[in-house]
Amino acid sequence: MQYIVVEKRIDGWNEIMTCSEEIDAKRMVEGLYQESKMRNENREFKYIELPGKVELPKERNPKEIVAEQMQKKIEKMNHIFKI
Repeated sequence: MQYIVVEKRIDGWNEIMTCSEEIDAKRMVEGLYQESKMRNENREFKYIELPGKVELPKERNPKEIVAEQMQKKIEKMNHIFKI
């Protein structure tokens, strides 16, 4: 499970951080409420539970990304000019 701590804004909910444990998300929300109360601010926080395992994509070397983009452009040009 993934837990995302969010804050309510004018335009919707804004992500603050991601936790893998529910207890960490609860503590973060409680801490944010306490900090908000100390500053006399009326802010709203909560955490959202995402089922399943969230995996980040494999990190790639920036040179690989550029090379792939160049290859795609070359393939498009070859298709257009039928080389």
